[in-house]
Amino acid sequence: MLKVNLLDYRYKQKKLFIQFETLSMVLLLIMLGCLFYLIQDKMSFDKEALHTEITGQTKQLKSLTARTKKVAELEKVTKRVNQILGDIDTLKKNLEDSSYFYDEVRKKVPFTVWLTKTSEQGDMLVLSGVAESQSALADFMTNLKGHYKFSDISLIESVRQTTNKRDYYRYIIQAEYKTQETEQK
Repeated sequence: MLKVNLLDYRYKQKKLFIQFETLSMVLLLIMLGCLFYLIQDKMSFDKEALHTEITGQTKQLKSLTARTKKVAELEKVTKRVNQILGDIDTLKKNLEDSSYFYDEVRKKVPFTVWLTKTSEQGDMLVLSGVAESQSALADFMTNLKGHYKFSDISLIESVRQTTNKRDYYRYIIQAEYKTQETEQK
């Protein structure tokens, strides 16, 4: 007959189970440590990437802000340049109108009529001068009436004067001169 020592077997089995359990725990702790290390490493990498991304975005934002300021300044300059160009265009039209006026008046003045002064009173032009005769003055008025830029022509004053035994007529003529602005209205 055999005698089996069951206590010894149970003791060995229990000891083996405890060793297995301890080894499992150690392996689990090692795995958890590795996992924790990987997570921490990944998080630090993500922090660095996030910090790099934020820095890049901040630089871009500063650059866009500076560009926006420049664009706003350029828009102000563009607006001012457009105003200046509009003013230049208006001045150019007025100059052309004035130049045209003097050329047209000069063409309409007969040889024996002199124009000594021109002035503006609202939309009306006042022409003053001297003529050798009433007929020359009438020719001058007829010439002005024949041009489309002149209307409402009237003789305001015609005074006979004698100088060096010659008769002259001092005159004042009033006429409406149609500028480009009044033609557009």
